[in-house]
Amino acid sequence: MRLKTVLYKEEQAEIVTKLISLMNLDVNQIFLLYDLDKDVELQNNILGLVPDIRKYYNCNNIKAVTDPSRIKRAWLSIIKTLLKPVYSIVAEDYHFTKDEKYIHTQKYTFNKIVLEAPPLQKSE
Repeated sequence: MRLKTVLYKEEQAEIVTKLISLMNLDVNQIFLLYDLDKDVELQNNILGLVPDIRKYYNCNNIKAVTDPSRIKRAWLSIIKTLLKPVYSIVAEDYHFTKDEKYIHTQKYTFNKIVLEAPPLQKSE
């Protein structure tokens, strides 16, 4: 039996593209967990991808899909798992004050991974 990574390469790429589009990563690469927690529409849209993720990915290592009740933020786990091959994701502690209230959260920075082309071989 062939692996899902081979069988469904195009479908997986399409799901990743949908996720990038939902998060608008082409425009904004920095997200605060505080803001993501409040964006219920984005969370629901990401969780709406779960049936396709089940169908096209090997979900043994994706607990957000196989057992979401064990994960506090299943949508965040999906983001990290699916985008890890395409983006390096840097998480940092972040502090700010809003309405005179001190807030401690995480700042996620998504940097697109650029694969280098192999060097050209010189012909003699």
